[in-house]
Amino acid sequence: MSNAVNNSRAPKRAKGREFKPREPYTHRLRKILEEYPDGSQVLREILQNSDDAKSTEQIFILDYNTYPSDSLFEPDLVNNYERTNLKLDRYQGPALLAKNNTIFKERDFQSLLKLADSEKRDQFDKIGVMGVGFNSIYHITDSPSFITGDKYVILDPHEWYFNGGVQFDFVEDKLAKEYPDQFAPFRTPCNKPYEGTIFRYPLRTDEDSTDSDISKKVYKPEEILDIFQKFYENESINCLLFLKYVECISFYELKEGSTEPELLYMIKLENAGKVRKQRRLIVENIVSMMNKLQSKTLGKNNQLQASYVASFSRQQKGDCKNTSSWLILNYLDDLNEAEAYFQDKFNKNIVEYKFVPNVGLAIPLENLNVTGRLVLIGVLYGQQQTMKTWRLMH
Repeated sequence: MSNAVNNSRAPKRAKGREFKPREPYTHRLRKILEEYPDGSQVLREILQNSDDAKSTEQIFILDYNTYPSDSLFEPDLVNNYERTNLKLDRYQGPALLAKNNTIFKERDFQSLLKLADSEKRDQFDKIGVMGVGFNSIYHITDSPSFITGDKYVILDPHEWYFNGGVQFDFVEDKLAKEYPDQFAPFRTPCNKPYEGTIFRYPLRTDEDSTDSDISKKVYKPEEILDIFQKFYENESINCLLFLKYVECISFYELKEGSTEPELLYMIKLENAGKVRKQRRLIVENIVSMMNKLQSKTLGKNNQLQASYVASFSRQQKGDCKNTSSWLILNYLDDLNEAEAYFQDKFNKNIVEYKFVPNVGLAIPLENLNVTGRLVLIGVLYGQQQTMKTWRLMH
């Protein structure tokens, strides 16, 4: 009797309708692309991410080939697949490949899942923000994929095939044996882990642009070739001046029907072994220094300075190698003073804002009429460094 009375007095559960943001993933990507320039800027973002991953080599390959599609994965979203008649073979055509010699760590995977809140935000030895900068690649593609170690990942922001994306253990599951056409475009043995990372970006076609909610811009192989050329001519050696780990950047094209890619351009730090320690001095000490700053155990006179002469070369297919020497200075200012200034002016700490008072200066030694570089590597909320250039006169 008492239970019945108690139950009758129990308050009714309020019912309502779900009310929360439902912005599609593709819409957010489209907005990100508005903030990240097209063209060679995409290559710079890839290059910065490779440097943050401590890769020493970056390879770009323009692949003109279209690969077989008889043994591809079946989409998970079967109903959507049948409704739209979309097939994975649309991504077997020409593509840009970006290869480096570092295997993804777990934090790298997590960064790709965060559009505006990268895992790099609290990593003071990294400039880029992979969760944001990586997405600039959607200027040219709708479905990036990559192999790293024993993992294979397909990103599907339209949710046409795999509800946003999918990760496979391709070695353990022997997927390359069962689905050889799926892995053929990577052009590497997939029966064992890959000692590095290969990103593959299928170029957006006319058909893709019709369906895409990310971008309507179509990319032909010739346009990627033009981006390669502009990067080589305009960036020249400058792209390597203030990187910490990448020592060689090369550009290839794999023509239709060819078995081996053909080298187009190469930019290289020739005396890498000699200057490697100085080049990485600040980046390999900044994490421990920022931790000490946060725990208030950082001593006085904590500035760091590295100066060295770097020998760079650049070479275009059919031309001789052109070498130049640069005097490079990297300077980290007093972190205690920077912290005190931030506290006084903004009531904030530099750890929270990931502000590193780091300045780089590069001066060409052979020709003072060429453009020099000054870079302020202080980073605020993970934004790219600010670079200023000037022309040195006699």
